[in-house]
Parts: sequence; structure tokens; C-alpha cells
Amino acid sequence: MKIKMFFLTTAFITQSTYASELPVIPLRDLVNAALTHQPSVAVSYYETEKKNSDLDLSRAALYPTLDLTSGLNNNRKESSGTERNVENKVSLSYRITDFGVRGANIRKSEYERDNSKTDYEKTKNIVSQEVVTTYYNISKYREMIDGVNLEKEFYKKMLETFSLLVSSGVAMQSDMRKVQVSIDALNTRSIMYQSMLDDEMYKMQNMTGLNLSPDQIQSDEKFNLFKKYIFVESPEKLMDMVMKYNDDYKMLVNTRKAATEDINAAKSSYFPTVDLVSSYVQNNPSGSAKKSDYEDEFKTGINVSFNIFNGFRNSAQERKMVASYSQAKLQIDDFLIKRVITLIHNFQDTPLQKRLTQWRNVHIQTRYSLLNYMSRSFS
Repeated sequence: MKIKMFFLTTAFITQSTYASELPVIPLRDLVNAALTHQPSVAVSYYETEKKNSDLDLSRAALYPTLDLTSGLNNNRKESSGTERNVENKVSLSYRITDFGVRGANIRKSEYERDNSKTDYEKTKNIVSQEVVTTYYNISKYREMIDGVNLEKEFYKKMLETFSLLVSSGVAMQSDMRKVQVSIDALNTRSIMYQSMLDDEMYKMQNMTGLNLSPDQIQSDEKFNLFKKYIFVESPEKLMDMVMKYNDDYKMLVNTRKAATEDINAAKSSYFPTVDLVSSYVQNNPSGSAKKSDYEDEFKTGINVSFNIFNGFRNSAQERKMVASYSQAKLQIDDFLIKRVITLIHNFQDTPLQKRLTQWRNVHIQTRYSLLNYMSRSFS
């Protein structure tokens, strides 16, 4: 019986030790968990699906339409009685030209789809960046707590040493109090760092949806954040990089291009539309109806439709699209101006301050010309 209890106790201790050794979760897995768990990523993804569907709807206008209709007609006549006819009709229509309306709508849908893709990638980057920042904050606070604990152990040993020295009369009681004050200060720092660590752990759990412990997050000691970081010393080059890689700028440019296609579609609506229409009608007369009165027929023709007056709807639509284009263009200019101001602010108090001061004192009209030139270059 004693041997059995010994084995059960050993197995329980072994299982408890194994359960306490939680696996370390790599940063990649944490990022993937956050991308799966965060609703904002899913919302952006479904927005891309919507825009893909809008593009498919716009492209559908390029294809012909084929319809099949069936109907039962009753015609009561005093001379011949009731005539019945079952009419089966197959219609084929194809828009030959609308002078650019469909093409403009397709290009607009493509720009909007590209915007949704950019926003989706931007959302994933934001979530990933938050996870990475939290990940290394947790590692940092863990290392800081470990450092404080090591320092406390050092002072505790020193306190024991001073206790012996005070007993022997070599040291004074005030020296022991100084050491105790240092230990109390370290305890306060440890509590503060632990609170910061708890906040970061709570944030990580909310982002990933995982029940984590601090021991499961350990950063790579060889990781160097600034190893591959590119420090840009030229403000002009940095502005070029912003316009080339910044997601917000690319989305604003696509919005302006989409507004341009809206204007093109609104202008094309003044022109007529040309459609090719074909139909085949199969009649099945019954009752007192004569077959000669309900013959099958096949029709083919070209329809030209031109709007004469619709309450100035086309002109109102065009003015609306022009306003949208102007708004999109001004949003780009506003974005660039804010980035210039941010650039100047961030480069202050640096070795480049003299150069930036000269660049900042350039005439305001020259700056606006530069912004307009860069906007046209990357549009």
C-alpha cells in the first residue's frame, strides 16, 4: 500500500511539474492569432469581398442579357368566342456602345477595390504592430523585474553583512537603514513594473484571445530592432517614400482616380445608347384562336436611346462628381501639407536642424508647387 501511494504521489508531482512548464509561443503565432481574433481585420476583409462583387457587377454590363418569358393570354370576342394563347418568348439584348459609361464604371470599381485591399493590409499591419509592440514590452518588463529581483538579492545579502558589522561595532545602524531604504525602493519599482507587465499581458490576451502567462512570451536575445532600420536623412526623400508606400496616401489617390471616372461617366450620359435586340416568340393558340393569327415570329433590330429631358438630372450628377473630385484632390493636398509639418517637427533638434531650417524657410508658394508636382507625379 505504501509503495502504491509513493507511485501515485510521484506521478502527481511529475504531472504538476509538466503542466507548469508552459510552451513558449513564438511572435508569429501571436500575430496570426490576433489577425484571426480581431473583428477589425474581418470587417476589412469582407469590405474587400464587397468591392470585388461591385467590380463583377460593373463588368457584367459588358455581357449580353438573355431572358425567357412565358405568358397565357385570353381574348374574348363576340364573333368567335374566347381565344387562348400561350406565348413563349426568348429575348437577347446587347449594348453595342454607351460612349464610355461602362468603362468608366469598371475603372471606378477597380480603384475602389484597390482601396479596400490597401485598407485591409493597413488594418493587418496595425494589428500586427500592436502585437509586436506589446510582445517586446512584455519581454522588457520581465527583464526589468528580473533585474530588480537580482538587485534586491544583492541588497539583502548586504543587509545581512551590515547586520553582522553593526553587531561587531564596525558599522553604524544608519548604514543598515540606508540599505533597507534601497530595498524598499526596489520593492516599489518591482510593484510598478509588475503592474505594467500585467497591463501588457491583459492587452495581449485581448488582442489574441489566448489565455497566456508571462513565461510563454520570451523575445529572441539576438533580435535587433534597428539592425535593418533605414534612417532617412533627406526630407525630400522621406516625402517620396511617404507617397510611394503610405497606405493613406495611396487610398486618397485611388479615391481621386475613382472620382475622375465618375466625371467621365457623368459626361458620357449625355450621349445616346445603342443596343442590339433580338427576340423569338413561340405561340401556342387554343380555343377558338386561329393558328394564322398567332404565328411564330423572330425579330432583330437596333435600338438607339437618347434622353431629351430628365429634369436636369445629368447636369446635377456631373456637378456632384466634380465636387467629389475637388474634395478628393484637396484631401491629398491636406495630407501632404500635414506630412510636411510633421516632417519638420520630427527633424527638429537633430544634426540636420540647420539644413531643415533652410528648407523650412522656403517661400510658401514654392512649397505648394512642390506638393502639387509630387501629387501629379504619383497620381
